Amino acid sequence: MKRILQKLILLTVLLTVGLFSMAQGTKALTVDDMMKFRQIQSPSISPNGKWVLLTARPDRGDPEVQIFSSDGETILRIERGEKPAISNDGNWVAAAQTVAALEALNAKKEKAPLPGMHLLNTRSGEKEIRDSVLSFAFSNNSEFLVFHRAGESSDKGESNEKKIGSSLILRSLEDGKEYFFPFVSAYALDSVSLHLALVITDSSGLGNGVHLANLKNPTVDPFIIYQDSSAWAANLAWNNQTGQLAFLAGLSGEKNRKSDAGLHLWSPGTSFSKVILDDADLEEGWKVYHTSKLQWSKDGKRLFLGIKPKSEIISPKEEKDTVVNLYDSEEILADRGVDVWHWNDPLINSQQKKQWKSEKDRTYTGVYHLEEKRFVQLADQEIPGLSFFDNVT
Repeated sequence: MKRILQKLILLTVLLTVGLFSMAQGTKALTVDDMMKFRQIQSPSISPNGKWVLLTARPDRGDPEVQIFSSDGETILRIERGEKPAISNDGNWVAAAQTVAALEALNAKKEKAPLPGMHLLNTRSGEKEIRDSVLSFAFSNNSEFLVFHRAGESSDKGESNEKKIGSSLILRSLEDGKEYFFPFVSAYALDSVSLHLALVITDSSGLGNGVHLANLKNPTVDPFIIYQDSSAWAANLAWNNQTGQLAFLAGLSGEKNRKSDAGLHLWSPGTSFSKVILDDADLEEGWKVYHTSKLQWSKDGKRLFLGIKPKSEIISPKEEKDTVVNLYDSEEILADRGVDVWHWNDPLINSQQKKQWKSEKDRTYTGVYHLEEKRFVQLADQEIPGLSFFDNVT
């Protein structure tokens, strides 16, 4: 299969060189020509080995998803497509639909158009476009496509309002039936295609928490495994070995800010999730932090997550809702700023600003041993970076 991919890449290069050689006979190569040259991005092979996917992206212009059959007889294209995903049976391809390059350049930032999603049937070649799609995923059994619609954005003056979820659609690929779930802010499919985990965030507080939809019977209402009117939840992580679901959750405090986080675990056959790790289980001065990513080990016996020292947690800046006096000197001077760089600083100011978000949300890796119900901190301020091999003892 690697040979097929190499041949396709070589063919693309040869075609580009051939076209360039032909063009030399009629006109000189221009900057416009160079901006139209396409580069291959994210090539991949379908799990069944029958298709090769790639994104052909010009320096300036609209990208295109190209799908090649491994026997070389079929080429399918998705205009203005990128980031393709293919179902495990190879019958369906979904790709993000980009906003047309000219439209994106001319659009105002406040009213920037939203991307969509292409859905292609590789057997018939039929295509379908859905607008305003944030993300999508196929179930491992190739029976369902899940896609998350974008909701209406709130006004800038409502920065303290809770960001409510938006519609999530579960589509049966066999018969085209669609099942709608409102107020979803995050989702995750399990590896055996039994459950779809949903984080519900509704401004009214009704149903806020984590719900599980039954993929064997999508018409049945999802059952609740964690709920509170002020609940928030994030970072859903399925254990591929045991079918357990881990996630971070807590209650929203003042100004809808996320309060203390706890590590929750739901096990098949139980009604509700349980908190298996919170701040009381850590060394003094450390907290389970809401930006932490969760990752199971391959054998499903350990769960890696990040914690953070209280000294590095920065409180959000208080912002006034409106400016009352246009000529208020304090309001005017409040926006002043100056960048000071010292030659001993490891990074220049522009790079410091670029890395600020990742530094602000930095966490330090630890591991929770499921069988022993024990947490071990692995990284700290002295050794912040950590790489590990799966299933090491």
